[in-house]
Amino acid sequence: CYVPLLLLNTIMLLNYLLYVAYIRCLQLILDVTWNRNVPVGEEHMRLRLLANVMHDVYNYHVGEASNSHMVGYVLFKMKGQLAVEEFATLVRDRIVNAKDSKERLLFSSFRQVVRYFFFQPAWCPSPDFDIHDHVVELELEDLGQPSIQKFVSQLYTDGISFDKPLWKFFLIPDKKENNSFHILITGHHCGADGFSFINIWINHLSDSKAELITGEKRLAISGSFNTFSQHFLIGLATLLLSPIYMVEECVRFTWPFHKMFHYKANGTKLSAWDTSLSFEKVRFIKNRTRSKVNDVFMAIFTQALEKYSLKTGKFDRNDAYFGM
Repeated sequence: CYVPLLLLNTIMLLNYLLYVAYIRCLQLILDVTWNRNVPVGEEHMRLRLLANVMHDVYNYHVGEASNSHMVGYVLFKMKGQLAVEEFATLVRDRIVNAKDSKERLLFSSFRQVVRYFFFQPAWCPSPDFDIHDHVVELELEDLGQPSIQKFVSQLYTDGISFDKPLWKFFLIPDKKENNSFHILITGHHCGADGFSFINIWINHLSDSKAELITGEKRLAISGSFNTFSQHFLIGLATLLLSPIYMVEECVRFTWPFHKMFHYKANGTKLSAWDTSLSFEKVRFIKNRTRSKVNDVFMAIFTQALEKYSLKTGKFDRNDAYFGM
């Protein structure tokens, strides 16, 4: 059965290469027409195809419509007085309008929306961008953990709006403590990697370099292999499994095959958190096991579901699916 699979791999590879060539030609047309007259410092006015980074377009397709699999939610508890206008100005000046040494916008997608151009999703300028649409003060009936979890669960169930740039801050004043408040950050995965996305906010909004979160390069291969046997096994596995992997990659990224991966999530999503496990412990485990943060959380939550299943008997552990 390996020969037919190899033939299928060749066909899919050609299909994939044609798709990449189509994307490159389409982007070239955009660059010599629409993008040619865009001045430096106005990069949010450029049209950029998401397929220039294949994982971005896949993350967009998985997370579009009513699905919110690729939308991240991070909650911070802050000490100090809540000043909404000052915080909105800080976000606008330090992140939305942040520029590099050549006066180019660092994060142009934060002022862009996703629209289709010749059947391909592309970053396009948001005609009515307003910082107050993305930095919002939120009043909850009760600031207790159940109330916040209920709000986040509903937010996660409803999904993110694609009519505006795919990020938002919710500022939640603390009714129990006068000198503290919560910040809930939401953002779509097609705009930035999970921890890279959080690093942007922390490091650019903070006056000092944040040490808590260490971002990883997008699509970086985790771990290191130092022995000949490890190199040999990895090479052998790559040789044997590359046709299967290539078929899977082509199906995921190539139009119209990515439609096969559009799953609509039904029901209400629930959010929960616990403060007993620190990120420092997670990072320690990650470094010792040469894995990624997601791998550590997968192991933790899988064991938690296992124990919950055995303790309560509310569901068969073989019917549970966990992914990150």
